Amino acid sequence: MAVKRKVCVQCHAFVEGSKCPVCGGTQFSTEWRGRVFILRRESRVAAFMGIPQEGEYAIRIR
Repeated sequence: MAVKRKVCVQCHAFVEGSKCPVCGGTQFSTEWRGRVFILRRESRVAAFMGIPQEGEYAIRIR
């Protein structure tokens, strides 16, 4: 079974270490559904979701 990746609870960014590179948060969840890849922070999707920078983000977390 594959290991689920960690997602920052505050900004929904996928995280590898112990601190979120986007917002600096330290609370994470492994219960997430769906993901979106933001290539331009000026895009409509990034603006709608409130995403501050490029990267991979979870759509919904628990």
